[in-house]
Amino acid sequence: MIYFSAAAIFILASSGPTLSQIDEARFRVSIVYDDKSPRGHANAQVSLMKMAAKQCKGRGKAVSDGPLELNKAEPIRPGKEALSLSEVYSCKPKE
Repeated sequence: MIYFSAAAIFILASSGPTLSQIDEARFRVSIVYDDKSPRGHANAQVSLMKMAAKQCKGRGKAVSDGPLELNKAEPIRPGKEALSLSEVYSCKPKE
């Protein structure tokens, strides 16, 4: 039950993840979140990886194809600073 509660709190404190196609082979996954604790950052990274894996389902394995970027973002909730985490991925055939 504690895990569910932590996940529910993270969902309330995040916006996304969103996906944007860069070119035929690569795409960027981004999430905006305002839980700046280590757990909040780790949850944001897991969300990126899950979205990338979902995008590559049936086409191979999601592999990072660029740097992990962390930037300030517009607040999600009043009075809370937000961060944007994004990473470029591509789908590589499974070996």
